[in-house]
Amino acid sequence: MKPARTPKEAVDKRAKLERCLRPGFAAEPRGAGQPLPSESLLTALQERLKEYGTLYDWLVVCCSTVLSSRRYRAAVKTLLRTYGEDSVVLNLGSGPHHFEGRSDFINVDVSSYNTVDLVADAASLPMLNACADLAVLEAVLEHVPDPVKVVAECRRVLKPGGRLFIFVPFMQPGHQAPSDYYRWNSAGVEKLLDGWTIEDRGVGAGPTSGVLWMLTEWLALVLSCGWKKLHDLWILVLTPLFAPLKCLDLVLERLPQAEIAASGFYAVARK
Repeated sequence: MKPARTPKEAVDKRAKLERCLRPGFAAEPRGAGQPLPSESLLTALQERLKEYGTLYDWLVVCCSTVLSSRRYRAAVKTLLRTYGEDSVVLNLGSGPHHFEGRSDFINVDVSSYNTVDLVADAASLPMLNACADLAVLEAVLEHVPDPVKVVAECRRVLKPGGRLFIFVPFMQPGHQAPSDYYRWNSAGVEKLLDGWTIEDRGVGAGPTSGVLWMLTEWLALVLSCGWKKLHDLWILVLTPLFAPLKCLDLVLERLPQAEIAASGFYAVARK
């Protein structure tokens, strides 16, 4: 588990959030907001592990078949250096995560995990216009019914010159959280950010990551013969077995053709 915020950190973040909220909204999670129940063994296990943010993050890094690219990691480091603790940064669709360990970012989610600062819909934020410096949408847009509306909402709440950071999937199987709607290739990312100034864009996770995830799902489908619980058990067995092979992307992600079968793309755009 991550260490709890000190009283000063909690007060500073609360003050930033209260300055952003529309009148009548409190800087506390609102609504039911609990993780949704699921008949899927995988989803239920994932939701339970999300309650232990640090453990969940560690398992994703070590045991998943997806490896974030060097360019993605460099873009994140640049953003983290640019926006200090005085900046207002919205981590939208945060789940239980502190983005890259930054507990000063304002976590917004539809579920009230203990790390969430505000329970709200990213498509309709209870926030003032032009109040934030940076908005983060990491692996979120595929799970919302109207990603264009969410991107537009980010544009509304960002200050002039504010930035948006996104990661979206391309070659990935469906992953319900609780729903999964969309995929984007490189051209699709440009279209999604129409009207923004794209400062950086590239492969966020390489082709090996995509192939391994697809292969894991394919083998689980074949070996389970349509039995959902057995399918989920095979996923739990096969995913960590294939995970080390994702390191091949350290080479493949650099090739120009990597975009054709990339697992996902990232982009940094300025309002």
